[in-house]
Amino acid sequence: MSNTLQRILNSFAFSLLFSSILISTAHVSTAQAAEMDKAQMLKTIEKRLQDDAARQAAIEAGEDRAMFCKYCHGTDGNSLKPNVPNLAGQNASYLLDQINKFATRERDDYVMSPLAENFSPEDKINLAIFYFSKAVKKQTIDANLADKGKALFTSVCSNCHGAQGHGNQKLARLAGQQTLYVTNVLKAFRTNANDPAAKAESSRQSTAMEIVAKGLTDEQIDAVAAYVAQLP
Repeated sequence: MSNTLQRILNSFAFSLLFSSILISTAHVSTAQAAEMDKAQMLKTIEKRLQDDAARQAAIEAGEDRAMFCKYCHGTDGNSLKPNVPNLAGQNASYLLDQINKFATRERDDYVMSPLAENFSPEDKINLAIFYFSKAVKKQTIDANLADKGKALFTSVCSNCHGAQGHGNQKLARLAGQQTLYVTNVLKAFRTNANDPAAKAESSRQSTAMEIVAKGLTDEQIDAVAAYVAQLP
């Protein structure tokens, strides 16, 4: 191999290495920036919730931005479809996190992802506050079925989601949620846990929830869904 050819190959290899470093650095910087943006948005939500005027302005702006959301989630966050979740009363920080996941396609949905991609940080903040501020409507639930789900919820689910199913900043509020939606989500997590191929294709994954759902029967899932739906 000639010295000229060797120099060309060395130069090409260096260029590839330098490019890969730049790409890696850019990826890290983008991820760090996203986390900083998220932290700032959470602070903004907390600040606006503590100020009556700012809170009301956010609710009004969020309601206006939720124009397309209303077709499935209802005008006040109480879902119009049994397989679509209620957003009313949901924890604002949790809502913000899920909107961000749809926007980045960490949760990929053919309706939600394109919508979320077009939300500005301000839109996301106002939407989270709007839905958080709405009350969940009481549902008609099979009382006997709900009673059967109480023990399972208390022994397993309440450890993370709270005794009343209200969740926290990182975990969803389950109280008052649509029964079919909860049923479908639990069955999806159960499928993920028992079928690696299905999990690889799943748009929503959670190691903790998959462990919980892995051994649940259909009857247990229906019962716990009924129980959380009637929680205040």
